[in-house]
Amino acid sequence: MKKAFTLSLMLTFCALLFAQEEAPKPIIYNQHKNEIAIDFQSLLHKVGSDAILVSGTNLIYKRRFGEKRFVSVNEKKALRFQLGGNVDVPISTDTVLNQGGFPVTSFFNNNNSYTRLTTSIGIEWQKQIEPRLQLFYGVDLGGSYQRSKGVQSLTYISGTLTSYTEGISNSIGIPVNGFMGIKVFIHPRFSASIESSVLLGINFEENTSNRHYFDNFSPTELLRSDKRSEFYFGMDYLRYLNLSYYF
Repeated sequence: MKKAFTLSLMLTFCALLFAQEEAPKPIIYNQHKNEIAIDFQSLLHKVGSDAILVSGTNLIYKRRFGEKRFVSVNEKKALRFQLGGNVDVPISTDTVLNQGGFPVTSFFNNNNSYTRLTTSIGIEWQKQIEPRLQLFYGVDLGGSYQRSKGVQSLTYISGTLTSYTEGISNSIGIPVNGFMGIKVFIHPRFSASIESSVLLGINFEENTSNRHYFDNFSPTELLRSDKRSEFYFGMDYLRYLNLSYYF
């Protein structure tokens, strides 16, 4: 009788144990320390009024730090490293004839190019508002290089090609960006975010314009040469539109 009671008690316990449904494990977002983000904002518009082909974007790497555990609390910090660029390369040109000033006739050619490279390092604070929603803000310090080059006009005299004018502009910038954004996790390893910023910086610019002659006797003529330094301030309401991967 005692053995039968013990056996029935064990069977009842096992039945209750297996009858219980296993509770689903909660999904933990933002649990990885490394993040790679690709910016798609620059693909929404073209850079330069004469652009036919525009390529370029920003690549951002983030590394969380200052945590004692792999999965941290809601307040997080991350270092940000950025590389970016834009390239404006015309694949066709338009030529406009200017009939005035006989015997000199000018053909204006829109064969311009534009290149911009950027890099920065910064710190980002992250606050998890909800499991899928994150608010982040911080500051970036960076550098930029920009170069534009274009043939402004081709000059003819009595049907003979004589010269062309070329303008070149180079600038180096040191920007400081204060930024803020919202991030939505669509998967524990993927998120989409939008970011705005306030920009303050200094820029050093150099401009030259030269007339090149097609004969072998006339030297290149310097038409313009100037340098300029400037402080600038502005707001960028759509600085980045990022898709991120975590690992």
